[in-house]
Amino acid sequence: MALKKLLKSILNVNCIKIINAEFDHVSSSLYIRVEITKGQRSRCSVCGRKCNGYDSTTEYRSWRALDFGPCRVYILSHVNRVQCPVHGIHTEQVPWAHHHSGFTREFEQQVAYLALHLNRTEVSKLMRINWRTVGMILSRTKDRLEPDSSIRFKNLRRIGIDETSYRKGHKYITVVVDHDTNQVIWVGKGTGKEVLSSFFALLTQEQRESIELTSADGARSVKRRTKKSVSVQEGYNRERIKSLVVMGMSKQAETICRIKQKDTAT
Repeated sequence: MALKKLLKSILNVNCIKIINAEFDHVSSSLYIRVEITKGQRSRCSVCGRKCNGYDSTTEYRSWRALDFGPCRVYILSHVNRVQCPVHGIHTEQVPWAHHHSGFTREFEQQVAYLALHLNRTEVSKLMRINWRTVGMILSRTKDRLEPDSSIRFKNLRRIGIDETSYRKGHKYITVVVDHDTNQVIWVGKGTGKEVLSSFFALLTQEQRESIELTSADGARSVKRRTKKSVSVQEGYNRERIKSLVVMGMSKQAETICRIKQKDTAT
C-alpha cells in the first residue's frame, strides 16, 4: 500500500487507482499500470462530458511521464472509446494527459517551459525525446493556450518591426511586436516586402487603420511595405538610432580629420 501511495505521489495525478508497477532493467524504465476511477470514466476527451461507451479494449496504452531520476516513467492503462453527441467517436478522457497526446500534462508543461530558455535540440537532449516531438508538443501547447491567434491583433496602436537573424546568422525572421503590451504578435520566416505583406494580410481594414505608429530597423523593404499598408507615423528602434548616431559621428570625425589635414598642408 505504501508503494502505491508513493507512485501516485510521483505521478501527481488524481482520479486514478494504481494497479501495479514494473521496472525494466534493460531500458531503465518504470511502467506504472493504473485505472481511471469510475466517476471519471466514459468522458469525451475533447469536451469532458459524460458519454455512452462505443467499444472497449484489453490492450494497454502508454504515456510518457516525467523521469524519476535516471529512469523513464510510463503510465499504462486501458482506454475505451466513447461516442460524444457533439464530437463523435473518441478515446475517453484520461486525467493525466491531453487529447491526442502520448505524454502527461506535466511532461508537456516541462518541455514548453524549457523551450522558452533553450533551443529545440537542447530540450530534446534533456527530455530524451525526438527533436520533432518537441515541436509537436509546442504546437499542442500553443493551441491550448491560444486557440484563436487573431486575438493578438486587437487594439493595435503602436507596433515594432524587426528583421533579425538566428542560428549564427544563417537564417532570418521578421518579428512584429505590440509596443503597448510588450508582446510578440507575429513571426514570419525570411525578410523583405513579401514576408511583411503576409502579416498585414492577416489584419482587417479596421485593424490596419488603428495603427498609429510603427518603429523599424530602417530596412528599405520594411519602410516601403508599411507605407503601402498603413498610413502612420514612422519611428526607428533603439538599435537603428544607435547605428545612425555612430554613423553620424564617424562622418563628423572624417570631416574634422580632412580639415586638419588641409590646415597642416597649408
